[in-house]
Amino acid sequence: EESPLGSAKVICASLYAGDDLGRVWIDNLDSAEGVLEVFKPYFENKEYKKVWHNYSFDRAALFNHGINVRGLGGDTMHMARLYDTSLESYSLENVG
Repeated sequence: EESPLGSAKVICASLYAGDDLGRVWIDNLDSAEGVLEVFKPYFENKEYKKVWHNYSFDRAALFNHGINVRGLGGDTMHMARLYDTSLESYSLENVG
């Protein structure tokens, strides 16, 4: 099985930026490729705690774009595994 490190690409991302900005959608596909770079200071700032779903994959994919993610606040996939070990899948659809 191929590792995401070196091969995975980020085509889009979403984040919640508090009550002032709300949800932010980042398009990084086709003509928008490179927009992700604007958010590099946010992703690399350890002071901004971020919650992920499948952090290890997302971190590897962002690393492929030259972004060294810092500020892990939690991983919902990992939390779901700890909460209920009986699930067959820990996709967002299955744990949400």
